[in-house]
Amino acid sequence: MPKLQQVHINRLSVNSIEFDTDTVEIPLSPGGESSSEIVIINYGSPTHVHLSTSESLADNVTLLDDNPYVRHEEYVPVVMRIPPGGRLFNSGQMHVAVGYGSKKESFNLKIGISDPDDGTMEVEVADDLYTPHVPS
Repeated sequence: MPKLQQVHINRLSVNSIEFDTDTVEIPLSPGGESSSEIVIINYGSPTHVHLSTSESLADNVTLLDDNPYVRHEEYVPVVMRIPPGGRLFNSGQMHVAVGYGSKKESFNLKIGISDPDDGTMEVEVADDLYTPHVPS
């Protein structure tokens, strides 16, 4: 199963939270679904880690264990989807809390196909369309 994000807790100090990346993008088509894992690495005493998403991603993300007990390293399965007939693109945040909620950090999560008007849509062009035509 592919890694969605790697989270480091208690590495810099007690209850510190760090992410490998600030933003994770999951390209999905309507009706599409993807499974992945959040890898949580604990450098301190065993503890519970609470995972949640912002309200904007409630219909798109399912955490199969939202309160894992992390001794050293845990792999938390996550299912992401774009429901048929749902919005083509959703963004929000995945929240990670430790220390009974005393410390909370988040990373950005973008699911779906971004707006084609923002200039990021790719279009494939057949070779014969850009070959100059020489009249005979």
